Parts: sequence; structure tokens; C-alpha cells
Amino acid sequence: MKPNINGRIVRGVRFRTSTQPTINVVLHKGNGRAKIIFEKFSRVGIAHQNQDIMSPIPQTNYMQPNPILPQPGQESVWDYPRPAILEDPNKHLKVIFNKIVLVQTHQAKRVLETSHPPGYYIPAEDIKLEHLIATPKKTWCEWKGWCQHYDISVGDKYVHNAAWRYIQPSPNFSSIQEYYSFYASLIDACYVNDELLTYSPT
Repeated sequence: MKPNINGRIVRGVRFRTSTQPTINVVLHKGNGRAKIIFEKFSRVGIAHQNQDIMSPIPQTNYMQPNPILPQPGQESVWDYPRPAILEDPNKHLKVIFNKIVLVQTHQAKRVLETSHPPGYYIPAEDIKLEHLIATPKKTWCEWKGWCQHYDISVGDKYVHNAAWRYIQPSPNFSSIQEYYSFYASLIDACYVNDELLTYSPT
């Protein structure tokens, strides 16, 4: 799918679109569990979705989102800033793939951007990098820059383009150049402060 985002054709799922005007994400503070409501082939990550900009087109029939109001102790992605920002969340993250702990860290960075799920980036020293294989795929984010994608291989299990790293980050995100992130839907389990990250594609 290539929805019309701000007058451009963009490949991805984590944004408001003319065909899906009520994309909402609610993050429960304190337990790290996110309920994410968006399009059916959603590739939900513990990190921010990258964008492949294809070509400019005129913007037409754009519909405003209808956010779900957050309840006490919750965050709404519509309250997140734009442009995106980077912060130190001080949370414990763990990623499981094919019965091994692929990631375990207390040093993750968190990216916040309007209408996007909060994104987590993990330093290289806290990842078993021998299981990551660079692919030809490269994508661009208007806030963070150019990134390289990686396959994951552990034993007899292999998934394509399940992780990424910003190899040419923008100045505001230069501190995550040696950090990686993963699509939670492509790995076995992601935990934030020992709570399993879940998603609800619709």
C-alpha cells in the first residue's frame, strides 16, 4: 500500500491517511504495553517505521484524524511532537528470537513523533550482532535520515528485513547511528520493563 501522506506517495503504515483517518495508538505508562490500531498488514516495531518516499503528487481529499482521548496513566500519539524527538526512556528492553535473547538493554533510546508508536533503538553492544545480516534495502526518514535494513538468522529460523539502523542519520539523531531497532511483528517477543509488547492490526 502507498498512502498519500502530505502530498507524497509513502510506503508504510504508521500514519494518518485519506483511507484510514482514525489511526490511533495508546501507550500505557508504567508497564510499556502498547495497543496499536492501524492497517491490516501493520509491521509494528518497538521502533519507528521508516518511510520510502516514491514521488510527489498533489494532495487531495485529506481527512483529519479522530484521535482516541487517552485515559489516566496513558499517552496518546497525537500528543507526541512533530518534528520527532529523541529521549532516554530508562527502561529495560528484551527481544527474543528463536528461543534466544537477541537483545537485552537498559540503554535504549526512544523516538517520539506525532501519530507514530513510540520507537525504541538499542545500542550495538547490547545486541547479538552475529545474527544480523545486512540487506540491500535502504530507506529514508524525513527526520532521522538514511537507514540500512537487516535480516535475522538464528538456527533454522530466518526473517527478512526485520531490523534496521540509521547509517546516515540527520544531525538531531546522530546519537543513534550505532543503534538498531526491530519489527515486533517479525520476531518472537519484545518486552519493555518485562511487559510483552502487543499489537492489534485491523
